[in-house]
Order: sequence, then C-alpha cells, then structure tokens
Amino acid sequence: MDTWSPDPRTPPLRVPLSVFGGARDQGMTPERLAGWSDHVEGGFAHHTLPGDHFYFTGRTVDVVTRITQDVEPLLR
Repeated sequence: MDTWSPDPRTPPLRVPLSVFGGARDQGMTPERLAGWSDHVEGGFAHHTLPGDHFYFTGRTVDVVTRITQDVEPLLR
C-alpha cells in the first residue's frame, strides 16, 4: 500500500466509494484516504473517526451506522 500508485491510464471507478480511517493513523492519514476521491466518479464519502489505525475497535456501532447511511440511499 505504501508504494502503490494507480496507472494514470486507468479510468475512475464508476461506483460509490466510502473510505474510513483513524484521525491519528500515521500510516494511512486522512489526507491520503481523501486522495481516493480523485479516482471515483460514483460518489465519495470519507469518514475520519477518533483513533489510530485500529480506530474501529470499540466503535462497531458507529462504523456500521455510517456504512448503513452511505448504502441505504443507493438501494432506493
């Protein structure tokens, strides 16, 4: 992941994408996660939660709620 970069000839994803990360994750910073928006045409949601790389520990309800909120409108 640290050295991966997309092929510039690859077209953007045409699906909605939600990304999640921890505010204090030093390896996958919120800024790096936000970069995914450059590769998506189908909608983009970026969720930054308190914590580090394991931000989801103890926050299962919050993470599942956010996923549900992102997906539900697409099912209508």
